[in-house]
Amino acid sequence: MPFLSRRTKMPEINRGESFRRRRDHEIVETANVIAVVPDAAGIVHVQFNLRISGPRRVDEEQRTLSLEYFHRLYREAVAV
Repeated sequence: MPFLSRRTKMPEINRGESFRRRRDHEIVETANVIAVVPDAAGIVHVQFNLRISGPRRVDEEQRTLSLEYFHRLYREAVAV
């Protein structure tokens, strides 16, 4: 058994795609991908517009996460 576990292959995420995450208390986050780019160290990041919808309010903001972390949070693809 190797010391380090194998990393799972990241799915391809492209500009223009949307992903959703449902949270507690009827809160839904929808991420619309703006760009997928590597940084100077070669770590791929996803830049996205995030819409947070809840029963009493809606917020929108721009965020950036590593591709790996983005994939962990936003697994549900949304048809456009």
